[in-house]
Amino acid sequence: GGITNAGTITAGTLGSSVAFPAGHIIQIVQTVKTDRFIGAGNTNEQVITGYNRSITPLKVGSKILINYAFDTSADGANTARSYMERDIGGAGYAKLTSIHGDDPGGSYGDPSLSHAGTSADYQANRHSAMYLDAPSYTEGQSITYRIGVQSEDNSRPVVVGASQRDNTQYHPRTASILILMEVS
Repeated sequence: GGITNAGTITAGTLGSSVAFPAGHIIQIVQTVKTDRFIGAGNTNEQVITGYNRSITPLKVGSKILINYAFDTSADGANTARSYMERDIGGAGYAKLTSIHGDDPGGSYGDPSLSHAGTSADYQANRHSAMYLDAPSYTEGQSITYRIGVQSEDNSRPVVVGASQRDNTQYHPRTASILILMEVS
């Protein structure tokens, strides 16, 4: 049978052997990048500096709920993309393909997290989503996520966290937010 009496716990720490019900949040960490990032003038993939976060799961077999939000801009209409990478235990970053679109192969679009360009001069666009990742890791391994961008045009680098124009109070500066939640 079940427990027939209930009590009040006034102090203590849950040990590592405590089983949390499925779907409960065990821990939450976040990074808030308040400064802007201006990409280099090339068409390479570029990691957004300072926009990453690590989490060390307290339980083996947990999932990681990712929540991100960031703005991109460029000097004029620009086609660009964003992507997410994950590192487990310092083994090296790899694309988190399960959060990207599919790969049609050839010269068609690369699998991406989102479009990261603009349709008009100086326009800033918000990119945000949540995703439940199921990484394979061992006890004590840290899992790190990061986001990068890639512009199609050498002369139009992607700007993150600001309008490209950025010269009056009407051109917003925005925070880039990355939240990781360990889910039992």
